[in-house]
Amino acid sequence: MEHYYIVTSKSDLHRQYWNRQTFEDNMRRVYNIFARQYRIESTDFIPDVNNLIIKPTINDRKRFADQFKINEPMKFSMRKKVGSAWSLLLHQNHLDENVPEPDVIKEFGLEYGRCKYRIFNIGNRVFCTMDCERDIEPPDGFQEISSTEFFGIMKDNNVTLE
Repeated sequence: MEHYYIVTSKSDLHRQYWNRQTFEDNMRRVYNIFARQYRIESTDFIPDVNNLIIKPTINDRKRFADQFKINEPMKFSMRKKVGSAWSLLLHQNHLDENVPEPDVIKEFGLEYGRCKYRIFNIGNRVFCTMDCERDIEPPDGFQEISSTEFFGIMKDNNVTLE
């Protein structure tokens, strides 16, 4: 059964979520500057301080064919011009360490069983949905709300779940 929660600031997951969001926003900002400078067309990339991984366009594949890793055509070699420039730019912007994604499963203390979850924000509020095959108890800082209230909030904010 699916459960719906507001993740309050009393939860460590709340802090983890916003730390990750800030990291991704900073990475996106730096990537956009970098992509313009190096004429990378792709807007799809994975925020990672150890690699530059993009979903290359046809032009990107042609332009950077010698820059990608041989067996990983989406990942730039960090030993070549573009990869090392990316690494330097991240260092200059104090983005030297990856910030992990929030660990929802760990927060619920689940060690077995099948569960799926979503965590996202609407404005300044963090929401989490959890669908588990077994009974679960919400951790501290999770405020359970009814499905009606949850979907009402979604509708009011023109948000859809994928």
